[in-house]
Amino acid sequence: MIDSDVHHIPKYEPPALVQVAAIVDLVADLEKHGVTLAPKAYTPGDPVDWSNGRVS
Repeated sequence: MIDSDVHHIPKYEPPALVQVAAIVDLVADLEKHGVTLAPKAYTPGDPVDWSNGRVS
């Protein structure tokens, strides 16, 4: 006889604080090896014409 009473175990997801702490630890380890993960500031350049010759 087949047991049809199946108990699904929900997938474990660590709390957000644990996930953030893991990312902070990873960044700290990378910075120890000389990798800089500073945010990149936007530097505007020449304006780009995205119209492809279309007239609006």
